[in-house]
Amino acid sequence: MKLLKLQINEEFRSLHPGFEVNFHQLTEEGIEAMGHFQPFCFAGLNGSGKSNVLEALAAIFNHLEFCVAKFRPAIFKNIFDEANSTPDAYLLEYIIGQRDMDPYAVAFSHKVIIKKERSSAPAMFIQEYPFDETMELNEISLIPSQNNDVAAEGKNYLPDIVVGYSSGENETLSLPFIKNRLVNFDKYVEDLKKGIKFKEPETSLVYIDKDMSKAVLLSLLLFEDDQTLKPLRKELGITELESFTIYLTDQYFYYKSGKNLKGKFTVGRPVLSHVEPIIEKLKKCATSWYVIGKKNKIENSDQPYNITSLDFFITDATKAAFRKHFKTSFELFRFFQVLYELNEINIPDGIKWSIYSSNWIYSAHKLPVASPLDTVFHII
Repeated sequence: MKLLKLQINEEFRSLHPGFEVNFHQLTEEGIEAMGHFQPFCFAGLNGSGKSNVLEALAAIFNHLEFCVAKFRPAIFKNIFDEANSTPDAYLLEYIIGQRDMDPYAVAFSHKVIIKKERSSAPAMFIQEYPFDETMELNEISLIPSQNNDVAAEGKNYLPDIVVGYSSGENETLSLPFIKNRLVNFDKYVEDLKKGIKFKEPETSLVYIDKDMSKAVLLSLLLFEDDQTLKPLRKELGITELESFTIYLTDQYFYYKSGKNLKGKFTVGRPVLSHVEPIIEKLKKCATSWYVIGKKNKIENSDQPYNITSLDFFITDATKAAFRKHFKTSFELFRFFQVLYELNEINIPDGIKWSIYSSNWIYSAHKLPVASPLDTVFHII
């Protein structure tokens, strides 16, 4: 995806109505530049609105994801409204590659235009190359199927991944990403209960905190070539990956199901059972692995659970195994993302509902930080 334009049409934080940022231009020179790595940097005094632009983009994509999603937690019936968002009036334009086409070839891309008026649902339009008046604008539905079993067509024109990062604590930026992390966990659990085959995280927003940074680094070092990794060697002095260990704790989650004489009974399921085939791929890439049996402390259950330790000593053969079983660094990272999101298993419902229902720039609660031994997944 290549951003073209963001226009905020109402007051948002320190940004005034009519504020506009133009990123890439659809000129011959601008299109040629899209094929190169070209990050945009905002420079300015504290309070000038640099972070507000990023917060607006995060909030917009967060709202769009939940508009098109085939799954929303039950509480969203009371707190989510397609017609209301923050910011509530904007224009967003970007170029995005067509599915199964070269994403960097502009001629095989769509121009996406998203318009939102105050107190109205957003509208999405697409236009084919060369993105001028000769090409028709086609409106794309942002409404999922009636039974919410199929995402809206507009999901195909949203980016696969929207990444947020902050060098320090920035809750106004991270809050939309935290909501997506919790939604991905709730969708994972719902699919596990229904026996639906796991595919990928439900939403696109991913926040790269210190733990997720490990997943990014490992994915790159296992897959990318010397040219791609050159900045790591030059700027950070990282020349190679020697070894790492993954710990998987197959904790149980509990839910009410069926009925007995006293009402619904509690069912316990190992949370990792939904992705066992992919964990088997990790085992095939590992130098060695072993399982330690433990007892689950949740709800005073005697149900056994396992801690799996996978050790990786990195050689060319190790890298070849990862490339065979996971194909791309992105595929491996997305699975690491899923495993990290399973660490939300111990988040109390009260905190989760508070974060979901927060429509302000902060939530009333912060996510508690578990020790590594209490998590489903961690890397050392």
